[in-house]
Amino acid sequence: MPAAIPSTIAFRVDLETAAALVEHAARLGVSPHDMARELVRLGLQQVAGFAELGGALDEIRDTLRQLRGDVATTAEALLVTAGGQTREAAYEWVEKNILKACSPSQNR
Repeated sequence: MPAAIPSTIAFRVDLETAAALVEHAARLGVSPHDMARELVRLGLQQVAGFAELGGALDEIRDTLRQLRGDVATTAEALLVTAGGQTREAAYEWVEKNILKACSPSQNR
C-alpha cells in the first residue's frame, strides 16, 4: 500500500467514453464527476465480488470432481456385483460413459 493515499485521483478517458459518461450522468441528474466516482466505486466492489465468486466456483468444481469419482466407483461396483460384468469391463464402461463424458475438455 502506498505511503499516502491520495484524496484526488484524475484520469483521462477517450471522447466516446466521456460522451457516454456525460449522457448517463445527465439522465441521473448528477455531475459527470460524481458519476465517474460512483462507477469506480461500483467497479471496485465488483472486482471483490468476482474474486469471491471465483473461489466459490473452485469449490463447486472440486465438489463435482469428487462426486464424479463417487458415481464412477458406485457404477463400477454395481456393474460387477449386480450386473455380472468383469472388473475390467466395468472399468472400461465407467471410463467411457462417466469419466470421459464428464472431463473438462468435453464441457467447454
